[in-house]
Amino acid sequence: MGYLLNLSPKQQRVLSRHNNEFMNEYVYNVLIHSADSFEIAQQYFQEMQQHTPLQHYLQSSQFQYVIAYNVLINKAPYEKGIELFEEMQQNGLQPNVITFNTLLKKANHSHQAFNITLDLLEQMLALRIKPQAQEGFNQKGRKMKPHTVYAVQSKLRNTENREEFRAWMEDKRRKLQTKPKWLREAWEQFFQKLE
Repeated sequence: MGYLLNLSPKQQRVLSRHNNEFMNEYVYNVLIHSADSFEIAQQYFQEMQQHTPLQHYLQSSQFQYVIAYNVLINKAPYEKGIELFEEMQQNGLQPNVITFNTLLKKANHSHQAFNITLDLLEQMLALRIKPQAQEGFNQKGRKMKPHTVYAVQSKLRNTENREEFRAWMEDKRRKLQTKPKWLREAWEQFFQKLE
């Protein structure tokens, strides 16, 4: 726990509220989230892995590790984010819509080719993950934006990308006919927002 000596005031407040003798995964996630840089966040993540090995989570709850990976992916440069995404899956963790929204946003900001966006959407669909296509409210009553739509919209400003996306979308609509209704409806909302 060598990196705990260099805590920011915000991180010190978090730890003071959790005066347990041991660091738990929730506290590590808060530290990872509040870290000022990717490098510091990665150091906390490594400590978390040493404290509670991933295998423990595969037997019980994967939730804390998925959160940690999502935050690391968000803080990382695009290429490192992709590496973390692949590592996450190799460790048996299921990415969620937040993972994909983060990667889609990063691909956009780092000016990746449009086929990267389509590949990420393809993986979402293969994993049966519903895109965020409409505004809603989280458990705390805060408004949530349709992040998946926003992440793709800016790429569609390019006419060539729009044509490629239309063709991709029509192909996916045909393939979705064999999928569960909840998945078809979620992706159809997404498609309609982008037409």
